[in-house]
Amino acid sequence: MKALWRDLRDHLRNDFRPDLYVATTLWVGLLLAINYHLDLEDSYIDRYQGHPQWPFLYFSLYATAYYVSVWLWTYFHQRPDIWRNSEFWLRSGCALICYSIYSGFYAHSEWSRQLFDGQIYVFAYYCLHNLQSVLTIVLPLYLFYRFIDRQPSSFYGMAPKRKGLALYALLLALMIPLITLASFQPDFLASYPT
Repeated sequence: MKALWRDLRDHLRNDFRPDLYVATTLWVGLLLAINYHLDLEDSYIDRYQGHPQWPFLYFSLYATAYYVSVWLWTYFHQRPDIWRNSEFWLRSGCALICYSIYSGFYAHSEWSRQLFDGQIYVFAYYCLHNLQSVLTIVLPLYLFYRFIDRQPSSFYGMAPKRKGLALYALLLALMIPLITLASFQPDFLASYPT
């Protein structure tokens, strides 16, 4: 736990700028207000469900939120060099594309309907739905890492360190009673019946 507090303290010492945090808070507040008022995803983007432009609309939504946030960071830290870095564009573009495809990917529903019928359809649908993130995020990022990125380090921080594992285990142990308690609440059960 000491390592977590030390890392948090070091991050705040190196990165904390009240002007940046206020600007970022205002930007996130604006995004939330627009999305709450217009309901962008359900009212506009999902109209194109199943059409080829659906992932492009998601990409536009996510890229706007992400790149303006990065611009705020680079502006307040006086780091315009980030925008000229091809590695930044390659990595961020790949990640945004993967997440946009993930968000706009519902082919598993049609695949389940075509391949299976009757009661097994529901089971097949949920199996394919659970594999969706593997097919649309993990596999493309692994291929990117393996053939394009070629960094000798771990797979984007996925090589655990012993001190990190102990910390994660402690945090998980703290969360299990809270999750168990929440799982018996009517509101929670209405949102997550399984």
